[in-house]
Amino acid sequence: DWRSDYSKARKEAQEKGRPLVIDFSTENCYWCRQLEQRTFIDPTIVALLNDRCVPLHIDAGRVPDLIEKMNIQNFPTMVYASPEGRVLGYQEGFVEAPVLRDQVQRLVNAVAAPEWMTRDYAEAAKAAAQKEYVRALSLLKSIVDDGKERLIQTKARQLMRQLEQEASDRLIA
Repeated sequence: DWRSDYSKARKEAQEKGRPLVIDFSTENCYWCRQLEQRTFIDPTIVALLNDRCVPLHIDAGRVPDLIEKMNIQNFPTMVYASPEGRVLGYQEGFVEAPVLRDQVQRLVNAVAAPEWMTRDYAEAAKAAAQKEYVRALSLLKSIVDDGKERLIQTKARQLMRQLEQEASDRLIA
């Protein structure tokens, strides 16, 4: 059932803060097969989709109501979505690996946490555990000040609130 597969994929995307890449294709579609046989076997595409995204394949022939609802006209069509499931873009038709790589990399860059944020969050958590609150808050502030709404930024805000509450409790005591 596509609903179950989508639900699992979306849950994984939210937990990992990764974008969804949904491939809609049909069994009898020449260009869908070309996408499978030429583009999706490229090692850089495989790594990018598996390591930085949550890929999902949906057989469009089995879900005509969904295809109509999403206004998909041709196959293959890939839908790019945020970890929350918000559609960010479409790729209609066959694309070679370099084109898909660039599109998916832009998608990842738009929604995933940059390496520096992941590193700084880990350092902030470590500093907080060692009661180095000034260092922890400084690192967290740089993550939050980015202005986007990534999963790691939500976690950083939560940790900041927790540290601020601990500081407040110490002042009162």
